[in-house]
Amino acid sequence: MTIDPLTKSYHGYNLKGSRALELIMDNKTPKVDLLVRESIQNSTDATLKSKDSCLIKFDTKTFSNSRFSNFIDGYGNRLIERFGKEINKALIISDYNTSGLLGEAYETPNKPNNLYKLVYAFLESEKGENSGGSWGIGKSVYFRYGKGIVFYYTSTFEDGIKKHKLVGALLEDEQKESRIIDDVDKYLGVAFIGKQGLSEDGEKRSLPITEVDFIKEFLKTFNLDLYSENQTGTKIIIPYFDENALLKDKINDEEAPWDDTFEDTLCYAIQRRYFPRINNYEVGKYIEVYINGNKVELIPFFDVLQRLYNGKLEGADAYKITANNFDANKNVLGIFRYKKFTKEELDVLTRPNNYPDPYCILDIKEEGDINSNEAIIFYTRNPRMIVTYDDSRKFTNLKTGAGEYIIGIFILNDRAEHHGDKLGEYFKESETANHKGREDIKESKKAPHISSLKVKPFRNIIKSIARELNEKYSILIPNEVQSINTKLQKDLGSLLLPPEDFGNEPTPPRRNKKERKDPLSNLKRESQTKIFDTGFIEGRPTYTVQVLLKQNQQYILKTVVQTSNKKYTLDERDKMDFELPCYLKIIEIDKYYAYKAEFNFYAKRDFDELLINRNLIKKDGVGDEIFRIEMLETSNSRKVYGFKLINKTNEDFKINLDLSFEPEDETSCFGLVQNISKAAGSNNGE
Repeated sequence: MTIDPLTKSYHGYNLKGSRALELIMDNKTPKVDLLVRESIQNSTDATLKSKDSCLIKFDTKTFSNSRFSNFIDGYGNRLIERFGKEINKALIISDYNTSGLLGEAYETPNKPNNLYKLVYAFLESEKGENSGGSWGIGKSVYFRYGKGIVFYYTSTFEDGIKKHKLVGALLEDEQKESRIIDDVDKYLGVAFIGKQGLSEDGEKRSLPITEVDFIKEFLKTFNLDLYSENQTGTKIIIPYFDENALLKDKINDEEAPWDDTFEDTLCYAIQRRYFPRINNYEVGKYIEVYINGNKVELIPFFDVLQRLYNGKLEGADAYKITANNFDANKNVLGIFRYKKFTKEELDVLTRPNNYPDPYCILDIKEEGDINSNEAIIFYTRNPRMIVTYDDSRKFTNLKTGAGEYIIGIFILNDRAEHHGDKLGEYFKESETANHKGREDIKESKKAPHISSLKVKPFRNIIKSIARELNEKYSILIPNEVQSINTKLQKDLGSLLLPPEDFGNEPTPPRRNKKERKDPLSNLKRESQTKIFDTGFIEGRPTYTVQVLLKQNQQYILKTVVQTSNKKYTLDERDKMDFELPCYLKIIEIDKYYAYKAEFNFYAKRDFDELLINRNLIKKDGVGDEIFRIEMLETSNSRKVYGFKLINKTNEDFKINLDLSFEPEDETSCFGLVQNISKAAGSNNGE
């Protein structure tokens, strides 16, 4: 096999090895998780349409470096010099029931180009809404687990012809003296290993080896066989594999029973990322995974999560999230399934299995004390790979008592559309390079209409999940004024909203009802207002306010500053020429209830763009007013610090408002006060 070192731009590839290695470094994600996510996703993306499942095998093999080095023309001695003649270890990742790596070493229009994209253009983005990869960097993670050398053996059927291909790639820091290729001027740190040949346009380039006898002998070095006549698939071969580098590289500090062996560490990582697909015969194409011949079976904890995903878990709730700004009949963004579990239901911290808590199993950092547990929220789209577990605080600030866990999974509907743009394409483009998370983007090449929406999908999903959980579990901001002595920072516990004067009726004990047929009933049973802390959105503290107003009632909310002996509204502080800690930047209305019916409605005001005094809302745009909002502005700086909401109907009226505050002085804190009273000019009412 011939090594072809790159010394100049290679068909658009001009990134040096040292820079590429920097890009694929991800200190925030454990190495084993990166390996699992990318390798399994590459295989599942290639699953044959005619097959119900994909089989994936992880095997560690030993090999003789002296024998292996004989296959590498010109650099065999260098490999022995670097790694010795003795036995080394290799990691083999094989898949079955897949198409294999179709195509050539160069891009061919209107034909599959899997081989080119994975091996020769590994920094390009994958295409297709159902594929798991978004950034080519993810396809290059294999280089991290050996010494920068990776081989790809694949078996395919193309144009009715059975093909075997073998190609290798090398990625290394061209600046280091220990590099394998040390005798080439202007070496970029990237090389391809195969045979010299010509592309269809007659240009010289490295091509895969296709001689079956040669491939067969090469595979014997690693105790591997060719795919059979009827089999197709791919084997990733990583020589000089260091399995110890993957051990105890984790986020959660707690010692776990699976930390000490590669097989156990890999087994739990596979379940963390792919429990929706592992041996899941009920939902779409499933996967079977083996590690050194042993089949991966879900532990009880992940079996429960799989049943939650499938919608087959007793006692779980399901909430359909829709978007009014998407196309009719295609506006369901996804399903959120969730439940509050006991430790016995999850089989954690209980005998006889004695599994650790969910945070240790999922390898996420637990915030807070030993007497409370944060909610665990995660999401997936069509490839059914769990994106991340560690951004739950984007969704909610909920906590439960010791021994209880709120766990929820959002399942994206890839087929939701807005002007023909598919949600799956938008989400795939908006994910981070390492699949670590997703966030809304301002400009999308694949879904420009979706990215141009004022209320973008991910923001909608976060808010909807936060509201659903807060309503379900009735976690309210405390009803008492608390001392304000913390900074306004990104710590949800440091922001206090002390409500004041919740109306005339006392608050009875909380009640949880599984079904709430009357949209007003939940607030009727308790106080007339609720405020939920829904976390930070785009760096701003955000709150959901629910208000129930009876006939001729008005609701007033003001932002205040608490000093050592008095509470001042922002208007009062503004008149004293003090700096304001914040102002109300955005107010959004997405739902209200009147005339015993629920109305989907959307209105948003960004007060940096337009200061308004009032907003009149009418049923279907005509007839009598339903409610009126009057904005409260500070006298000098003309900043919005609150609002007055007036019920204009002759019945009970309920509304949901989302408030976003812009911090201006990070050394101060703010609070909210609210009250309900008889509207000015009314002769009756409460």
